[in-house]
Amino acid sequence: MSPHLVAGRAPPRARLEALLRWLLAVRARADRGGRTSRRYLVVTPLGLPHRAALEHGLRALGVEVAGRLRLSAWARLSSALHVTDLDGPRVLRAALYERAWRTLLPGAPGEAWQVERAAFARLTRAKRALRSRLPVVELRIAGPAPLHGVLHAFHLADLSDAEDSSRRLEAALSLGPR
Repeated sequence: MSPHLVAGRAPPRARLEALLRWLLAVRARADRGGRTSRRYLVVTPLGLPHRAALEHGLRALGVEVAGRLRLSAWARLSSALHVTDLDGPRVLRAALYERAWRTLLPGAPGEAWQVERAAFARLTRAKRALRSRLPVVELRIAGPAPLHGVLHAFHLADLSDAEDSSRRLEAALSLGPR
């Protein structure tokens, strides 16, 4: 598959600063939220059209979805999931990925599928196999800091980051996109 080219002109400084402020607010709320046992498989707008295949893969692993949350503001929420270090280059990268989501799948939602903690561990071991059956979009973001990347059909935190990722998602949902 040839990469999709997305304009890489840097977002205006004010937009980057707003994204950083929002990510800081998400981090602060997540840190205040305490521990959580909830774990999520986050299905991106790229993955939702393939819901049946993903659900089939989960059933084969003995994983049941305990609940679903609609993620209307997917592009912004994806930043809360992926940006763990809030330095300038990572915030810029997040802004460029948000632009890619908005450009390629404008307005498309994602979903967070809650799974049991033990099932989440099985999912992390099967992550690569599950992804191999689903679409990806390779990106080439042109501009002053060229970037190659991939948009996946789902996000699944590593086992070591699962609780933090769940707290960031829940904090981002409670704050809403800004």
